[in-house]
Amino acid sequence: MFTIIAFAAVIAEAALFIWLGVWKNHIPLSFGAAGSTAYWLLAILLIALTVSLIGRRKVLCMSVSAVLYVLLLIIPLFLSSHMLNARRYAAQLKIPPGAEFKESDLPVFDPGQLPWVNEAQAGVLGDKLLGQLGAIGSSVVIGEYTRQEVNGKLYLVAPILHKGFFAYSRNPEGTPGYIMVSMTNSDDVRLITKIDGKDLRIRVQPEGHAAWGDKLERIIYSHAPTALRADWMFELDDTLHPYWVIPEYYNSIIWGAPEVKGIFVVDAESGEYGRYGIDEAPLWIDRIQPVEFIEEQLAAWGAYSGGYWNTHFGKVGLLQSDPGNALVYRDGDCYLFDSLTSYNGADESTVGFVLVNLRTKQSEYFNLSGADEWAAQVSALGDERIKPLRYNANFPLPVMVEGQPTYFFGLQDPQSRITKMFALVNIARHQVVGIGNTIQAAKIDYMVKMRSGGTAALNTPEADIVEISGVVERWGQYTQAGESYYSFVVGGAGDRILVAGVSQLEAPLTRPGDRVRVQAVKTSEQVWSVHSFDNLEISPGD
Repeated sequence: MFTIIAFAAVIAEAALFIWLGVWKNHIPLSFGAAGSTAYWLLAILLIALTVSLIGRRKVLCMSVSAVLYVLLLIIPLFLSSHMLNARRYAAQLKIPPGAEFKESDLPVFDPGQLPWVNEAQAGVLGDKLLGQLGAIGSSVVIGEYTRQEVNGKLYLVAPILHKGFFAYSRNPEGTPGYIMVSMTNSDDVRLITKIDGKDLRIRVQPEGHAAWGDKLERIIYSHAPTALRADWMFELDDTLHPYWVIPEYYNSIIWGAPEVKGIFVVDAESGEYGRYGIDEAPLWIDRIQPVEFIEEQLAAWGAYSGGYWNTHFGKVGLLQSDPGNALVYRDGDCYLFDSLTSYNGADESTVGFVLVNLRTKQSEYFNLSGADEWAAQVSALGDERIKPLRYNANFPLPVMVEGQPTYFFGLQDPQSRITKMFALVNIARHQVVGIGNTIQAAKIDYMVKMRSGGTAALNTPEADIVEISGVVERWGQYTQAGESYYSFVVGGAGDRILVAGVSQLEAPLTRPGDRVRVQAVKTSEQVWSVHSFDNLEISPGD
């Protein structure tokens, strides 16, 4: 009788572990990672222990099983440790010697292409569109936003997902599409429910609300049950069709030092599955390397290049990356940008910057001392024009402004989570801060501050303020990044185009033939930004 009960217990245990591991949590059938090993080893030992309870030495069996389980986990973890493999961890990310900084190393400042809408603001803008879905809007939620370049423009893209299992049961065919929010124009917010005139349904979803064969991890697990998987990303191809992209990796040092070996691509609508090596991945996929992997590898390079004991005792040549990072798009590729400081530095200054291609993992390291991202944010928020408003600073993006490496970021109202103003902070001299209600206004203020602060450009003449008086020969209006601008050609200014923003109150009222007196920021470019604008035809009493 006892044997039958024990046998039934073994079957029940095996069924429970298989259900939890395979069907519910999709734990890889692999001993190549600590988590999956701990689970399947526990299953094996508990089933073996149940069988052994039929015998007489129950306490001995339980003790041996517990010790064996602990040893089989601790030994590989120890053999994977940084103490035994410091230089191997440091060599994961191949970073070349520091090179001299060049202007082409960072994107050129372009107000129409600067990504300033972040995930928090995208969430506010996207939520407003759910009302367009009618009754179904109450049973869905917007998923996590992914940054992506789509047909040359930067967007935050998020799927519309089931709110729960019962919502799924009412709409098993899937949820109606996804949200696209432009990172450069807060007015460009789209609810995509059709492609080429056909209804779009996000049938494959990552949570358990997509039951049976519609669950994302279950689809991958059915094709590759032994594969180790990183977190998913929601991306669009060039036709705006949605896919799930999941990096596949292996641990190169027993249970440590993860390395990406390829990606899984799953059609979010049909569930069609593809598995690609790094060099075979479709070109529309921006990122193959998970940011968290690169951050870990960069930290190991900075800490362990001189060996494990140097990290704790000698502490020679140690570098560390600052908390946070920026994604920089350059020549169609996506890079992780991170500043480096000395390991024990407390002066919030950098010794250089690293760019890592998030498809190929190729790295660039260039020497440039200056403020780190945190110091730049503090400088902007400490400006007397900003301090009373108690805004939050978004994470800075590095750009080139008139040959000067500069941090650009939005200043966000913490209550509405909407970007209200913009800041430009000089990396080499973070006391030079430009603030404006628009990107163009921030640039004008920044150029003026650079001139007054004596900051010389690297590759272009120093900015200067010049006064121009004459008759307006041509006048035009345009919108860029959701802001209105007014362009002028004034007699006596040669072929220069003068650009004023909405903060110049008389600019919208000006027409060809009017006499004007303006102060403009003189640069080597054809377009000059207007610092002050006076229409002489308009008197204060008009």
